[in-house]
Amino acid sequence: MSANLTIDELNTLLKSKMDGRNNRPLDAFCGLSPTQMSKWLYTPFGDTAGMSMTIPADLSKSPVMRYLNVIIEAIINSKGSLKATAKGNLPAKIAKVATALLPEFATAQFNEDISISEFAGNNEDHFTALHYTRLLAEIAKIIQLKRGYFVLGAHAKRTYEKEGISGLYFVMLETAVTHYNWAYLDGWQEDISLQQFWRFMLWRLSCHSDISRLTQEMSIAFHDLIHQIEPSPYCNQQDTLGRMIETRFVSRFLEYFGMVVVNPLRMTPEGKPITPKATLQPLLKQTFSFTV
Repeated sequence: MSANLTIDELNTLLKSKMDGRNNRPLDAFCGLSPTQMSKWLYTPFGDTAGMSMTIPADLSKSPVMRYLNVIIEAIINSKGSLKATAKGNLPAKIAKVATALLPEFATAQFNEDISISEFAGNNEDHFTALHYTRLLAEIAKIIQLKRGYFVLGAHAKRTYEKEGISGLYFVMLETAVTHYNWAYLDGWQEDISLQQFWRFMLWRLSCHSDISRLTQEMSIAFHDLIHQIEPSPYCNQQDTLGRMIETRFVSRFLEYFGMVVVNPLRMTPEGKPITPKATLQPLLKQTFSFTV
């Protein structure tokens, strides 16, 4: 380095070195650079740097979108207003129609006992995936509860009339990623937020479909997460992180949207542990593709 460089020349040189460092792939980030990782962590949902998003031609295998369609059609067929229960839930007839859809979904193979299934129930309180769908739809203002009745939001109504249920797909995805509380109802530590990492987790899972490996990759890339988890006498911190990832991201996001299927069994009949894996469904790659 020349001793005769001006301040501006020094600043340019330092910036070049810093840019080079920030754009260098890191093993800890599975080959992403700090710059790419920063974009994935901090840019809005619609930013597609390093990835692309497409609305699939067929959403019939997505539980969330099928349930949303049932809700919207019920409102339309009730002359624009569907009576809610006293608790503000969907009426039982919606749960009945939605439950009948279960055999059409890939997850049906692991939900034969509908009494404990998250994809069936005699009312919304006992039908977790339907409850999730209704909450997303309300947060997204697709439906609104007014004076004891569910009605369609004006913009959502116009979109549905023009584009059908596919016109609301990205709205529901963005709401699930950005606005829904992933810790709701799961019993895990609420202050551990995984939503910021959704692009990274989706990319890694789409590469290998191994939830345990994803947990390991997350603990290396974002090691502070492990330290934020409260110690437990029953489960080490990394295992707890893995259970959070499986529940909040894999099961109650990707599986609800029909992008993966997860076998809930964790033990063979002989007592041997089963490593949790996600079976990727066509909807995942039809919706998201990565260019990194």
